[in-house]
Amino acid sequence: MRKDLNVGEEFLIIKDQHRIVLKKISNLTEKLKENLRFAKQVEKAWNDYENGKFAQRKAQVFLEELDRC
Repeated sequence: MRKDLNVGEEFLIIKDQHRIVLKKISNLTEKLKENLRFAKQVEKAWNDYENGKFAQRKAQVFLEELDRC
């Protein structure tokens, strides 16, 4: 194993056609880390939606709740 890799180190895996690139999470910019966290939240929300774990509201109620955020 390489000396700069520790047990439990987290990696971002990027697949592009026939290449696989591993990037250490600790070396990523804060903006990219934020984007990855957001993508994870979106994926969870989408899975919740697909599994029926969501609330339906009338458009007006939704917009009022959105304004409060």
